[in-house]
Amino acid sequence: MVAQLQQMAVTASPFTLPPLPYPDNGLEPLVSARTLQLHHRMHHKGYVDKVNQLVAGTAFAQMSLRQILMATAATPEHSVLFENAAQA
Repeated sequence: MVAQLQQMAVTASPFTLPPLPYPDNGLEPLVSARTLQLHHRMHHKGYVDKVNQLVAGTAFAQMSLRQILMATAATPEHSVLFENAAQA
């Protein structure tokens, strides 16, 4: 999982949602398979998709997530991109 996240952090867009390194029920009984599916496939994927949408056709499109975060931190005009990239 760490390697997948690191790869995502250094790859320019379009960004993709990395697969989970364990089955959907791999965190039961603490986290149900349904909860994990909802979080990963809907919420997390939503952030990744939104970042791709926001960077399309901009100078940010060739940046890694790390570069996007550094370039947009503390810049109010890019707060939506920063927040979505941070979640992704």
